[in-house]
Amino acid sequence: MSEARQGHKYLLDGMDVLALSSGPRPRIAAICRDKLWPLDDAVEVDATELVALPMRYFHNQVPK
Repeated sequence: MSEARQGHKYLLDGMDVLALSSGPRPRIAAICRDKLWPLDDAVEVDATELVALPMRYFHNQVPK
């Protein structure tokens, strides 16, 4: 993947993450369902490291 899209869910090193910005170097936050606030601290990563995950909004399909 060359660019990530804000609001989309991805897999990074076995963790579900949420893109907080779009582009080739998006800010992402890990999704931690066991916390009151489910997002960890944001970090910037290379979009090529992200694998798109299916999302309910897209009828459980991987967004194109």
